[in-house]
Amino acid sequence: MSVKHLVINNACLKAKAVMPLYKTAVVIAADTLVLQDKRVFGKPSTKNEAFRIIKKLSSRPSFVYTGLAVADCETNKIYTDYAVTGVWMLKLSDHQIHKYLGHAGSAHLGFAGGFDIQGRGSLFIERIDGCFYNVVGLPLAKLYKLLKKCGIEI
Repeated sequence: MSVKHLVINNACLKAKAVMPLYKTAVVIAADTLVLQDKRVFGKPSTKNEAFRIIKKLSSRPSFVYTGLAVADCETNKIYTDYAVTGVWMLKLSDHQIHKYLGHAGSAHLGFAGGFDIQGRGSLFIERIDGCFYNVVGLPLAKLYKLLKKCGIEI
């Protein structure tokens, strides 16, 4: 399965898990993964894993994929889309990565790829090609379009 299809499928599974709890609601679900050289990175489960992932990501460009699912519980329809953003991270030394992870506490465990672009991790991002909010984990323009399909105008 391609990364595109994987993040869309994961977002749909999350939405479907919540839908039975509501009769008239719209459920928003998302899933984010990072791809580099045909290798997929999710959220690290330990600080050591976060170190290894960040070390790898700081060596070459990577691509952040986020799948979106917007589910209308009343009609039982699910609308999906995805975004992809290229990320070029600075080449980091072991010391820089350890220092970042020390300041991040356990927050790095909540981010695909082990880094946050909206916080201290932003210092290491040389450039991005695509949607900044996708790297955060919620591509807002894509979400807006899906909400419109559900009849929600913002």
